[in-house]
Amino acid sequence: MGAVYGIGDLTVTRARQALEWATVAPITKQTALAAIDVAEEAGGQAPQLTGIDAVVVGLARELGAALVSNDRDHTHPAVQAVLDIDEYR
Repeated sequence: MGAVYGIGDLTVTRARQALEWATVAPITKQTALAAIDVAEEAGGQAPQLTGIDAVVVGLARELGAALVSNDRDHTHPAVQAVLDIDEYR
């Protein structure tokens, strides 16, 4: 979604058009459980994840996908130790 914000005059229609390439993954109870697993494995040194950050890491874990992010909560070393994170700037 971050790249969509750079479009300028963002409308719902323009945001949808910019994201047409994306595959929508369902957010389920398994997603929440995967997020909990990441948080537990990362331990007390990791930052507390917000709701949306938890959904993002949960989906990455659930789908076995690398998470590409510049969010400091995602790129924290404790999170990187338990989840495949590719940091971008």
